[in-house]
Amino acid sequence: MSEWREEFSRFYSPWQVVDDTAELPEGQGTSVARQSVEGQGALAPSEEEWEAEERAGARIRRDVELAGKLALEVAGQSARSPSLPSPLFRIWVNEPCLVTTRREARLPRFEAAAQAARARGWPVFVRDSGGTTIPHLRESLHLSLLLPRIQGDEPGTDRVYTFLCEPVREALALLGVEAGYGVVPNSFCDGRFNLVAQGRKVAGTSQRWKGGIPGHPVGKGFILAHMTLFVGGDMAHATGQVNRFLREAGGEGDFDPHAVVTVRELEALPVGVTGNPEARVTGDPTGSDAGPPMAGPVMARVRNALRRVLGD
Repeated sequence: MSEWREEFSRFYSPWQVVDDTAELPEGQGTSVARQSVEGQGALAPSEEEWEAEERAGARIRRDVELAGKLALEVAGQSARSPSLPSPLFRIWVNEPCLVTTRREARLPRFEAAAQAARARGWPVFVRDSGGTTIPHLRESLHLSLLLPRIQGDEPGTDRVYTFLCEPVREALALLGVEAGYGVVPNSFCDGRFNLVAQGRKVAGTSQRWKGGIPGHPVGKGFILAHMTLFVGGDMAHATGQVNRFLREAGGEGDFDPHAVVTVRELEALPVGVTGNPEARVTGDPTGSDAGPPMAGPVMARVRNALRRVLGD
């Protein structure tokens, strides 16, 4: 058993996988092209565009909804049972949008910038965790780890990030892509727990704790750790949309469009450059023979690799 699995089992029972990947898109760019006329403003959104925006918001809110149910379950159990409910590991996809922070929502021209981004096909949603604005693409895969709060010994933020990231690193290794941790200067929402391949950011992470400091939960709390894995799509264009939104809102939009890389791009590199060539033969980053690498479109391969690592 790998070290992170042993650590996880010290705190929690095995997680339940919530697979919300009803659609696994393979197209490039945004799924809904909102049209505008230069100098005449944006055209009214179509019914399809409204529906896509509603789906995006609902998929983002589902993390907090699931976390709230987990917290209620903990509160209902605590008086009669020492056991905790199972953590949840959610896999999901989304429509094109920008997800910003409460701090950036206070920028002086935020409302006007959000309306302009929406007219370009990038509706804006506000999250509770820190960092900076990030783009969601249909070709990105989102991973959310939802953990119950524990009285006494809790894992701490770095360890929670490890529980979120290590399964993804193992899944990428099944595809021959080696990723480590580190900052990527001039990337959006930069942090120590980026997943980095070839010096570029292939995934970003964030974390939220509700209900008191570690080890001393108060009320109905939870831990929510989230990752966006850039599987495909035009990340240079998406970064440009982040920059434009932030500049129009009155912030600093100067992120490097080339600081981010996708799994599709990494797979296209020579094996000796991208990662471990043996991983492409065995399909197993731990060294045991688990069969050949997954075939099929890249999004489906990444999702299937994750399901294999997650044990479901």
